[in-house]
Amino acid sequence: CDVESEHNVLNYLSSLVEEGGAASKADNQFRQWWQQPPPTSVGS
Repeated sequence: CDVESEHNVLNYLSSLVEEGGAASKADNQFRQWWQQPPPTSVGS
């Protein structure tokens, strides 16, 4: 196990938590948008 990379991951996760979940909420919105069909395929 690489201690350095594990430490970086823990810092990253804690920074996300400190943002009050805003980052995870934005990520969810992005995923929902990304999974939508392209606008060009919506109605002709």
